[in-house]
Amino acid sequence: MDRRSLLSPASLLHKAGLITSVITSPLEITPSELSLVHIERRAMATKFEVIFPFSTADAVFIAEECLDLIDQLENQMTAYKERSEISQINVNARHRPVEVEKALFNLLTIAKKLSGETARGFDITSGKLIKLWGFFKGPKRVPSSNDINELITGFDSENLILDPNKKSVFFGKPEIEINLGAIGKGFALDRVKNLLTQRFGSTTFMIQGGKSSILCGNSPCNLPKGWPVAINHPWVKDRNIATIFLKNNAAGISAATYNNFSYKGLRYGHILNPKTGYPASGIATCVAVAQDATTADALSTAFFVHGKELATKYCKNLKETGILILPENDKEDIVIIGNMVVEF
Repeated sequence: MDRRSLLSPASLLHKAGLITSVITSPLEITPSELSLVHIERRAMATKFEVIFPFSTADAVFIAEECLDLIDQLENQMTAYKERSEISQINVNARHRPVEVEKALFNLLTIAKKLSGETARGFDITSGKLIKLWGFFKGPKRVPSSNDINELITGFDSENLILDPNKKSVFFGKPEIEINLGAIGKGFALDRVKNLLTQRFGSTTFMIQGGKSSILCGNSPCNLPKGWPVAINHPWVKDRNIATIFLKNNAAGISAATYNNFSYKGLRYGHILNPKTGYPASGIATCVAVAQDATTADALSTAFFVHGKELATKYCKNLKETGILILPENDKEDIVIIGNMVVEF
C-alpha cells in the first residue's frame, strides 16, 4: 500500500493536534498566495507533513524526497526495531565501543551536551526507565520505589562515552539504554531542512512531526510575522492558549496529553524526570522555540521537567531561545521566558 498522501491545496487554517496554523481574519491577498500544498506520510508512529506555498515548483516530488529521508532516519533511530542502529548500539555498547554513523554520532554528542546544560531534565540514556514504567511497549504500570531507585543511580549521559576520533559510543554503566523519543523527530526535521535548502534551494516551507515538533523556513509574503502556530490547551478541547509565530526557527512542544495512564486515582504522564525516576509534574504544556528543531525538542522536555527557574537561567544569555510554560494549576498564568513572537 502506498503510504504517501497528497492533500488538496488548503488555506492557512491547518489543524494537527497540538500544533495548528491559524488565520483568524480575512487577508487581502490572492487565492494563489493563500493556498498551500500539504504532503504527509506516517513515520515514527505519527504524521509528518511538508507544507509549501502552492506556487512551489515540483512541490510533491520534493516533499516525497523529504519523507523518504524521514523513513530512512526512522529505520536508523528507532528503538522499536531490533535491526536499527540504535537498537544495535543498545545491545553492544555496554560490552565494547561501537562505531556510529557520522550524523547519528553528532546527534548523540548534541544530546549529551544538552543533558548537561539542562541538569538532566532531558537525558537520552533513560531508555530502561521508560521501559520500567511501560511507556515503551507496555503494559503501563507504577514501578516499585526500589526498582526505580536501583535504576536511576546507574544511567546518566555523563556515562555515555563518545569518542569523536573514532565516532564510537560506549556505555560506562550497564543501566544505560538510549531512547531518542524526545529528540528524534526534531533531528529528522533538521535533516529535512538541510535537504530542502541545500539540494532543492527551497526557502519557504513548514515541516512538522506529529504533535510535538515543527520547523519553518521563510514565511509566505502575506505572513510577515512568520508562520502562525496555535498551541492547544492540553486537555480543554477547542481551546487555544496562545499563537506563536515561526520564521527560520523551530518549536518543540511537550505535554502529557495522550500518553498517560491512571492508577488509584492518580494520572501518570510519559515525560519522566531522570533524576527522580517519576513522571514530571507541575506543568501542563511547555513550548520551546530555538534555531533548530533538535534543540527545541530537547528543551521542551527539559523545561517540562524542571520548570521556569531552569528555563530562565538557560535563556538568560541566549537571544534566539524562548520558552512558554502553561502551569498545571489553572490559577497560575502562562509564563513567557526569553524571546518568541507570541500572541494571546
